[in-house]
Amino acid sequence: MFGHKFSVAAFWALALLGIILIGHTWFGLYGYKPSWCLEGETPTLCTREWLSAFSGWAAAIVAGASIIAIIGQLDQQRKQTAYLLGEAEPSIDIERLAPLSLSIRVVNWNRRKLTFRFDVSNESEKIELRSMKKKTETEPSFRDASFLYPTLLPGWEDKQQRPSFAELQIELEDPIDDNLVDVELRIETKCEFSGRSLAKISQSHAIPPWGNKE
Repeated sequence: MFGHKFSVAAFWALALLGIILIGHTWFGLYGYKPSWCLEGETPTLCTREWLSAFSGWAAAIVAGASIIAIIGQLDQQRKQTAYLLGEAEPSIDIERLAPLSLSIRVVNWNRRKLTFRFDVSNESEKIELRSMKKKTETEPSFRDASFLYPTLLPGWEDKQQRPSFAELQIELEDPIDDNLVDVELRIETKCEFSGRSLAKISQSHAIPPWGNKE
């Protein structure tokens, strides 16, 4: 999605830059004085020439828009191909259940094993964990008092079965000099696939203050 929006913005930025450069060349460097019709040209012929020129510009704009749409389709096709080949990135869903309670769900859509870890912070400092309840595909829900890292998720090799997942319910420490109820939290997640080059994936998630559902 980000790549598609960037392509649209880049296209219109380049188009505007091209118009500015052409106008600067005609009116500035060569002292061009615009004339709507050629000398001796009838109004009918002048109108026809302008309509022809406008249709050419319209065709160019439509072609540019079509290229942008094709780029977006190619991006979606790459994602679908990665999913079919077992190369898809994990999905990470985070919810704030209470002022000091977070729920994190990680699903491994990749055929390779995935290791997952995270850090929670506010605007100024890292926030320590008080407790964590973990549930995975192979382990029942249990409380991990030592916060062993990282969490390991098996690869999704059999598409007939559900992908491996981890559900983490986090309880945060409440700093003495800070109130976590009215501040935004930021979670930095780090995922790494085994046996794959450039396999590290980092994401930043902003969690709004408690009570703010925007």
